[in-house]
Amino acid sequence: MEAVEYRSVIKFLYLKGQNSTEIHQEMVQVYAEKCPHYSTVTHWVRKFKSGFLSVIDEHREGRPPSVVTEKNVSTVEKLIMQDRRITVKQLAFETKISIGSVETILHDHLNLNKVSARWVPRLLTTDQKQERVNCCKHLLRQEANDAFFFRRIVTMDETWIYQLDPELKSASMQWRRPSSSPPKKAKVTQSSGKVMLSCFWDCDGTIMTDYMEKGKTVTRIYYSGLLKRLRSELARRRRGKLRSGVLLLAFCMILLLLIKHEKQLRQLNGAASEIFHILYTRRI
Repeated sequence: MEAVEYRSVIKFLYLKGQNSTEIHQEMVQVYAEKCPHYSTVTHWVRKFKSGFLSVIDEHREGRPPSVVTEKNVSTVEKLIMQDRRITVKQLAFETKISIGSVETILHDHLNLNKVSARWVPRLLTTDQKQERVNCCKHLLRQEANDAFFFRRIVTMDETWIYQLDPELKSASMQWRRPSSSPPKKAKVTQSSGKVMLSCFWDCDGTIMTDYMEKGKTVTRIYYSGLLKRLRSELARRRRGKLRSGVLLLAFCMILLLLIKHEKQLRQLNGAASEIFHILYTRRI
């Protein structure tokens, strides 16, 4: 039975002078389990009492108009293109729409997520990148002519070791249930005390490490001492490597200091970088 017919019966019994309880009881006797709920009966009785005697629902406006329109989507996209760091609150203020609508536009329509910048040691220029490409191509050509070429390479790097280097926030993350409170930790800053570590290695692993003594400065004499120690360590740890010739791949600052003052190293490749790695040969 359609809802309009039930309402017509409720209206008829109401006009006869019956109350909501009497109407519902009489309808149960007739319609049994198909009878409308008591709350439905009372709802329509109240409407009839208020003067509304139609059994047809009143016209409703329906869902309110959405602010997520093509115009607003385009406006949000233009604002983001102008400033990639603009916040959701600023977008809401500029477009005069709610934060929730802005987030809907960002995620559902523009498919955008705000991500943090990734830290890199240095931002290279186009020329610096090309230098590295040329160096890599040269290494591949050398490897094609010498099956043991890469095994002859010894490289090095430097870094600062801090006396206290606190763990990252991501390292302290824990699995917790939503009902449990998040863990807490005191904020710790990186200590000012530090020492420079120099590390030499090849394809078989670490050859030598050196911690620069406090009060020393980086000079050609310091680097010359490192290379002398490296020769001794190669003779001890890599027997036979010195006879085949060692290719030193290192920061150019080390080698430029030695070349300038001692003329000890012979350049293997003309393509060299003024900032990063450069390949030289030397019979250590």
